[in-house]
Amino acid sequence: MLGDKTFLPHPEKSEEGKLAAVSIDRFDAKALQDILDLEKAAFGEGAQYEDAEEYYGGRLGDPENLNIFLKAGEKAVGYLLAIPRSEALSDDELRDADPEFRDVSGQKAYYVETAELIESYRKGTGFLKLLIGLREECRRRNVTTVSMHARVEGGLAAATLRYLERISEVKEKRLIEHWPFYENDEPTMYIEAEDLTAKWGTDTD
Repeated sequence: MLGDKTFLPHPEKSEEGKLAAVSIDRFDAKALQDILDLEKAAFGEGAQYEDAEEYYGGRLGDPENLNIFLKAGEKAVGYLLAIPRSEALSDDELRDADPEFRDVSGQKAYYVETAELIESYRKGTGFLKLLIGLREECRRRNVTTVSMHARVEGGLAAATLRYLERISEVKEKRLIEHWPFYENDEPTMYIEAEDLTAKWGTDTD
C-alpha cells in the first residue's frame, strides 16, 4: 500500500510558502477534512455537495481514484480529484450534457471530476503545480489520457489549456456553450490530453 508521496520534478522542502503536490491513495481523516475546508473556502458555504463528507470520503477510500493535494508546508491549499473515465461515463447527466464524451478504447483514461484552489494561490504556479502532480501520478500508474470540462468564465479553461500544453499533448479541445452544472448555464471547455510522458513541463512560470 502506497502512502503520501511528493510528485514534483524538483520537490521543495515542506515549509510554509513552499508548494508541493502530494498524492494520497487511501482514506485519511485529515485529508477528508482538508477537502471539506478547501471546498468551503474555494466555492463558498452554499456551493458544497449536500453529502460532501460521504462523497469525498468514498473517493478517498477508493484506490482507483487520483487524489492530488497542493500543500504549502502542512497546509492544504488545493485539491484535484480524477476518476476512471469509465466511471465518469456511467453518469447519465454528464453524457447527456456532452454527447461527444465517449470511451477511449485501448487507453487507460481518467476524468478530472473537480479541482479546488484557495484564491490566494490561483495566481503564479499553484495551479500548474497541481497539474504537474496529476501528471506525475498518471505516469506512476501508466495513465495515458486525462480529460476534463473546465469553466470558461474567470479564465480557468484558458489556464488549464496553457498549462497542459506545457506538460502533455492536448489531443482535443472544444467549447460547449451551455453547461447545466454551472450557475447561469455558463459555457465550459472540454479538454483532453494524452502522452503525459512526452514532455517535462516546468514547475515555474
